[in-house]
Amino acid sequence: MAADWVRYVNGEGGRSPRNGRVTWWEIGNELYMQGDASGGATTPERYADRVIEFARAMRAVDPDIRIAAIGLRNCGRYRFNSHDNWNEVVLRRAGQEIDLLAVHNAYSPVIPDARGLDPLDVYAAMWAFPRLIARNLADTRAEIARFVPGRAGRIGVGVTEWGPLFAVDPASPLIDHVKTLGSALFVASALRVFAEEPSVELANFFKLNESLFMGWIGRRQNQWAMTAPAMAFRMVARGMESGLLASSVEVATYASRAIGFVDRVADAPYLDVLASAAPDRASVTVLLINRHPSAAIAARVALGGASGATALTSETLSGDAPDANTGTDLLRIPGLRWGEQARIGPRGRFHQGAEGEIRLERQALGPAGAETLVRVPAHAITLLRFEGLRRP
Repeated sequence: MAADWVRYVNGEGGRSPRNGRVTWWEIGNELYMQGDASGGATTPERYADRVIEFARAMRAVDPDIRIAAIGLRNCGRYRFNSHDNWNEVVLRRAGQEIDLLAVHNAYSPVIPDARGLDPLDVYAAMWAFPRLIARNLADTRAEIARFVPGRAGRIGVGVTEWGPLFAVDPASPLIDHVKTLGSALFVASALRVFAEEPSVELANFFKLNESLFMGWIGRRQNQWAMTAPAMAFRMVARGMESGLLASSVEVATYASRAIGFVDRVADAPYLDVLASAAPDRASVTVLLINRHPSAAIAARVALGGASGATALTSETLSGDAPDANTGTDLLRIPGLRWGEQARIGPRGRFHQGAEGEIRLERQALGPAGAETLVRVPAHAITLLRFEGLRRP
């Protein structure tokens, strides 16, 4: 059946003029979870043997496709894999047949029971979680090198589901907080982690649009409307250049609580940064993510190897509270009652959701010197673009 699917989509040898061509094929989904809703939960041994069968049958139709096997390295409280040896077994048995290990290690904060929790503590844990994602990805890369040493440079990592996820119980007071500005900060920081981890070849957020609680495009007054996470994603995807630059930040840190499936982080920085450059290095973009719940940060940005720029522009995504949102609605389903949603502190804006609650403001800042001082509002994202860089 899988071989026929490749044949149908790609045509024999991948030369279908009608359908175009699909390169990546992931075999299975979260089958390492006992009680998986698909009913397909299995052992790593059985799964690895099936991957070999599937991969060979599919490549017999189109030898140029790339195949992903599923895996997940448990990390502290983030334990969704029922088999601690899953990655080792799959990589040792099927490592010669795959091109990618597909993981779902970047959902946050995942709170089974939010009763008695301060929502701001939950947000702080979510904002700190990208540090744990980075560690997990590096450990996964090390597992690939250890268990399939002959192909370590040819098997990448794909994060084939990720995104803000507070709960799955409709009664949760945080179920609908995926749409908030605070969730957008998590999205931007997770993108930084994916960009800077050398093994990551792709990352697919979950999910694009729906009328329930996980769509990054939701429904507002019977029309589709972007949420803050979608706006942050578009801001990074459209605004940043393609060439990764090394970056570092010196800023105060905070300690987050261990909450839900997210471990405590002792040293989460309030400011996150990602930098990129155009191929000719004439333009540089710098993404600044202020994860402080109430204070703006005056960031001094220094570009190594440049004495200034002829033009500097900024784009800032902000709102009046971390729970500000564009006012998308949960789908009303007969017999289903959604929980009353929490707000973040006395100034919380969750229930004032509307199109203008999330602001995207652009500003021309003129020429820039070797160092630039930029104010990033509290719980906000600023993207700087330096054009016409001058070299000393």
